Amino acid sequence: MKVLCIYPGMNPVYNDNFHALRYLREQGVELEVLAGSVSGLKSSESARPFEVANGIPIHRRWSSREELNALRGRSLQDAEEIGDALRPDVIWCSLIDNRGLGRHLARRYDVPWIQLTESLFDAQMLMGRRMRWWRRLRLEAGARRLRRELLDRSDLIVHSNPGEIERASRLEGRARVAYVPWCSEVPDALLDEKIERRNVAIHIGSLFHFKNAQRLPFMVERLRAAGVVDRIEIVGSGTYQPAIEKLVEQHPESLDHTVSLTRSDSIRRLRSARFAFTPTRIGGWGLFGDCWAAQTPVLSLHDPYVLRHGIDAYCIGPREDPGEAARRLCGDPLLYESIQRGGLHRYRRDHAASVVGAHYLRLLRETVGR
Repeated sequence: MKVLCIYPGMNPVYNDNFHALRYLREQGVELEVLAGSVSGLKSSESARPFEVANGIPIHRRWSSREELNALRGRSLQDAEEIGDALRPDVIWCSLIDNRGLGRHLARRYDVPWIQLTESLFDAQMLMGRRMRWWRRLRLEAGARRLRRELLDRSDLIVHSNPGEIERASRLEGRARVAYVPWCSEVPDALLDEKIERRNVAIHIGSLFHFKNAQRLPFMVERLRAAGVVDRIEIVGSGTYQPAIEKLVEQHPESLDHTVSLTRSDSIRRLRSARFAFTPTRIGGWGLFGDCWAAQTPVLSLHDPYVLRHGIDAYCIGPREDPGEAARRLCGDPLLYESIQRGGLHRYRRDHAASVVGAHYLRLLRETVGR
């Protein structure tokens, strides 16, 4: 089976979902990836125009996701040239930005088109994180139209939000709808490294409004005031980066900010931290999956991922102070160990590459008929 994948960015150094593709390749699926040269997911670093990673050719002839999906001129010619050489059995699109190019190539080769999306019902996630969040009515109307388009034109829609399984199963249209957990693969070699816990709290994630990052300074201040940890580390970039940098300037002895890390370094930081924390309302799933694999409990201001308080996360109550929550978590060894065990179980059961990849392989075979 030959699969032509379209991603906004694909850099194996940063992108956790690459490991699910690696699993598919190990099962004999032939894949090629079209992607922008900038990852745009975990980092802003550019990658080489072409590389073969774990037997998967990754083409990055395009400077950005916008250029990749331009559907005209040299941008389109390059995509067609790669597709013509592969002659794919199916087109695989990650995220909504790629649907125009995916539909074009599916028609060109007369093959099925599979569309992946994190969510089908959260308008911000479905329409794109750069959409203006405050134009809520327009955002919701656009999401309804886009959902209808995907149902009527694609062959399979794959979403990754466990909170939408039942609701998504009731959607009707040409396309089938399937849930597959988000891939958060962490290599065993990283998990086997001997790393000592530091008395540090850490947040890793984008500093944008759609991640509720405007609440991150509040969490940082409350955790700092609680005095449970010696230092707080924030990793990420975005609109609220200046606010975080200002806090670091005010408290350099207890706060640290890093713009981006490789995936390996992120896992090492998480494994050595006493706990992680996040204010996110939507998305941020990679942090949860990595924390579960690293057995590092996470304090969550909201429930974006069907969390189970005391089992795989500490869900901060609506009137609970984050600093007090940190005291309860770190002061109760049984609670701390319960979240460690429960998180690791959820990671192994749902989010390891072999599990996610097996779901993908089944869906590919059902869609292509092989």
